[in-house]
Amino acid sequence: MRVFYAHGYHETPAEIEEAAHQLLETLQARSDKTVRVRTGRSDHAANWKGDWDAWEHGVVHKKNLTTGKPVYDVFVTSGEKVGRATARILNMALEAGKPVFWWSGEAGKGILKVVQVEVVDAEDWTWGWRAVCKKRAKPAGTQMSLPLQEATP
Repeated sequence: MRVFYAHGYHETPAEIEEAAHQLLETLQARSDKTVRVRTGRSDHAANWKGDWDAWEHGVVHKKNLTTGKPVYDVFVTSGEKVGRATARILNMALEAGKPVFWWSGEAGKGILKVVQVEVVDAEDWTWGWRAVCKKRAKPAGTQMSLPLQEATP
């Protein structure tokens, strides 16, 4: 399972790598598949060609040239609010029917399904959107039909 981790732009490289490692551990504990996490900053550095729209579209829709499979299977964000690029990526993923999750940022905790991204302040490209999560009760001992199990925050 290939995961795109959409983090805040303000985070330092060390903070991003630590969070990505904790996210990897969290997801690996909930999945029987091999998990690979790539940070937004890493993807941006490798694939940015000077066009935000093209990069955002590529994150969601790009396919591996060898296998033909999507580069990312799952999209994860953290934090209370997100910026414009993250909001657009998450919305495109939701529209494409791809799984999108919010993560609490704590290892082993807080994975919730994102159902929409709402505008808080469209003029604030740094924090102007919020990921809206669906909290649903599930009977004990069952698993979601998505590649991950929900964890309570």
